[in-house]
Amino acid sequence: MSARQVSNGSSYAIHLVEFPASPLKSVQIRNVTIADQSRGHAGVLVSTGWAEEVNIDSSLFTRNTVPSLIVALECHEQPSRTRLTNSTFINNDETVVHIDVGECGALEVSRNTFLENNNSGKEGVMMINAEPREGSSKIPLLVEENEFAKNGGEFSAMLTMHGSHAANGSFRQNRLHDNINSVASVVLTSPHYRLESNDFANPLSAHELDVRSDGSWVCLDSCQL
Repeated sequence: MSARQVSNGSSYAIHLVEFPASPLKSVQIRNVTIADQSRGHAGVLVSTGWAEEVNIDSSLFTRNTVPSLIVALECHEQPSRTRLTNSTFINNDETVVHIDVGECGALEVSRNTFLENNNSGKEGVMMINAEPREGSSKIPLLVEENEFAKNGGEFSAMLTMHGSHAANGSFRQNRLHDNINSVASVVLTSPHYRLESNDFANPLSAHELDVRSDGSWVCLDSCQL
């Protein structure tokens, strides 16, 4: 799907879902504008047990009052890859981007702009979640070269990874400035993300980084802002 503008669709602007008789293999969304979505559950919802690839590129999400983008993959066996690149999210509310790559999904979130979202002060801007299975330590979960600016809400980015197994998580070379977050600019709940070479300048946020450890790990060398 490319070169489309969708404004305030019925339940979703775009809803891509897998049915057993016709599984999704590839999802391509490029140069699409999702604007003014206030009805239903999301601007774009991609919900599937498995897809080989989900690519969202060069798109604009603006003035949505429901979550702008939800990608929910289960991914139990065959690896998959989700990419969100070169897109802009501006003046949206709710959890703006929520991506769950399941047990075996690789992820790239890069060169996106998140600007002036969550001015209501509620929810957060971007939430990344994975639950890696055993043997996933080389699967990349990359969040890099994004800009988060003048966002409100609880956080600008939350990085979570559930379970006892690791993937190769990285949050690097991101620029976060002038955000006003009531919890922290970045919330980290797993030791399996490495933070490095990021630019933080958010004097009005409660914290730059909120590390939520269960006591079994401490964020030292892996948390170089």
